[in-house]
Amino acid sequence: MKKSTMALLLLLFTNLSAAPADRVRGPVSFADLTGVMVLDNVYIAGQPSPEALAAASAQGIDTVINLRTAGEMRYDEASKAESYGLAYHQVPVAGADGFTPEALAQLHSLVADAGDGKVLVHCASGNRAGGWLAHYLIEQQNVDIEEAFAAGRRAGLRSQKIEANLRQQLDPQP
Repeated sequence: MKKSTMALLLLLFTNLSAAPADRVRGPVSFADLTGVMVLDNVYIAGQPSPEALAAASAQGIDTVINLRTAGEMRYDEASKAESYGLAYHQVPVAGADGFTPEALAQLHSLVADAGDGKVLVHCASGNRAGGWLAHYLIEQQNVDIEEAFAAGRRAGLRSQKIEANLRQQLDPQP
């Protein structure tokens, strides 16, 4: 077997066997949006500025999923994203209680629909986006719950209330 083929196989095996918290890498930046964390083709961040959306598009992001509610918005993000050729979706998640089964299913579906395309999932600070990432790892990638929440915290999850709500939905015991 050629050395280049062996190296590629080793790289692939190493990436697949890494713990989810270790697979969350970064931070990377898009213009003034710093601290962006990455898991495979999913980028987790706080609120991007119009300049950050342009930079994200220039760096290959295809889709933006915004978890902020309408009342949190400070500019017309949908129009800006679309003007840069980005598919744009808003799934409002109002704090911990906004993580309803319907919202989570919609978020998972949007990421699945993006296929191999790069997806930026954001909220105001990365807290809700990090919470979503933990749920995604558990539900869509069969990752151990503790490893998934460690990855979510690395990506920005800080709210104990969000984590508790998501854990309760994953294991709804009385």
